[in-house]
Amino acid sequence: MNKKISSVLTAAALAAAIMPAAANAETGVKTGDYIRLGTYNGTPLIWRCAGEDENGALMFAGSVICYKAFDAASEGNSFGTNLWQRSAIRAWLNSPDENVVYTAALPSEENVWLGYNSYDKEPGFLTNFSEAEKKAVKPVRLKTPLNEEYAAEADGTYTGTELDTEFTAQSADMAYQYTTDSMFLLDTEQLSMVMTALPGYQVPENEAVFGGVYAGLDSSMKNEYWLRCPNINKGDKDRVYSVQVSEDEAFCSKHTIAYMSAGIRPGFYLNDNVSFVSGSGTADDPFIVTSDTVDNPLPNEQEKIIRVTNDGERIQVFLDKSELEFTDAKPFIDENDRTMIPIRAVAEGLNCGVEYDEQTRTVTVTDNDNVLTLVIGGRNLVRNGETIEMDTAAVIYGSRTYIPLRFAAEALGYDVNYGARVVSVTIDENGNAVWTTEDGISGSFEELQAMH
Repeated sequence: MNKKISSVLTAAALAAAIMPAAANAETGVKTGDYIRLGTYNGTPLIWRCAGEDENGALMFAGSVICYKAFDAASEGNSFGTNLWQRSAIRAWLNSPDENVVYTAALPSEENVWLGYNSYDKEPGFLTNFSEAEKKAVKPVRLKTPLNEEYAAEADGTYTGTELDTEFTAQSADMAYQYTTDSMFLLDTEQLSMVMTALPGYQVPENEAVFGGVYAGLDSSMKNEYWLRCPNINKGDKDRVYSVQVSEDEAFCSKHTIAYMSAGIRPGFYLNDNVSFVSGSGTADDPFIVTSDTVDNPLPNEQEKIIRVTNDGERIQVFLDKSELEFTDAKPFIDENDRTMIPIRAVAEGLNCGVEYDEQTRTVTVTDNDNVLTLVIGGRNLVRNGETIEMDTAAVIYGSRTYIPLRFAAEALGYDVNYGARVVSVTIDENGNAVWTTEDGISGSFEELQAMH
């Protein structure tokens, strides 16, 4: 076990040792179990359960799978960004496509550290997973701290956990941002969860899947791997936490330049409905997923329908039947009878990237297929070079940027439906869901949607 870390986490580790490992009620997977899921460079990937939190069973890779830059250099940003939402590595980890769409700079040879380990032409990480394996991965809503440079893009603030170089937990007030991800790099709280439940597992168990290649960097740093947490100090917007490993000891660094190639050791949450065709959950006999896993679509495969309700007191916005959450900035109806929505909610709910240029007052919204631009106060929305005239304008209200929901959502390929608020859902004798609105209209979700 890592001596530095064990001295910090002795009490937690002892507690974990005397408590029985919790099992996921649906899958039977318990803390410490191993599963085999996906491949990289033709090598099967082995993951281990680090316990459960509010998102379900956290699985963490047993090895560094490859070495890649967290982000890429761009014009005016020579070290890349430590903003997880727009990072190149997030785009690559969550892409099931042969051609990954990067919302910011490409991680090309010109844009990464000395040209080493570029990946702009590499297929997305999830192309190495079968359809059944993709369905075993649960898309979840993650909260990631922000560097002070990006505080204006925050969804809120909280007292989170920073770690010093020896992993001693320190409370710190920090801004955070939500994203929806299937695959992700761990944050410091998830890493602490791993270290408590599986002492010593912060040190990779296996050799790197990528054949041990660590092009151009010191071999003593071979097992270093990224976390997704930035240094929160404004002057260090190009730095991200990483875990460095030397023999059996690990320590935390927050002075790593964002576009240097460190290791990628991802995590994911296991779908509650997953089942296994074989395996006993040990390192030598890991669980293997079946081909009939219950469908659990990735975020970009969700039904592209947005439904808006307004009961006179508050506006509710539903994406694929799930209500979007609004914290300090609420939707409102403008003088043109248009629903205005805070742009952060668009990014969170529709899994888009968002940027705002203060000098030109231009908002840019991007997803895998589209780039939208709007100028605050203007009535033109530009989608992939095509201008769409709106009958209302994007505005800044209460220091928050608002855009018209219908125009932005439809430009991104969503259908927007307006109707009364649903107050109950029942199951009929045939097992079908029947939705009832506050004005007494009942029917299937599709039938109610067609009425509006």
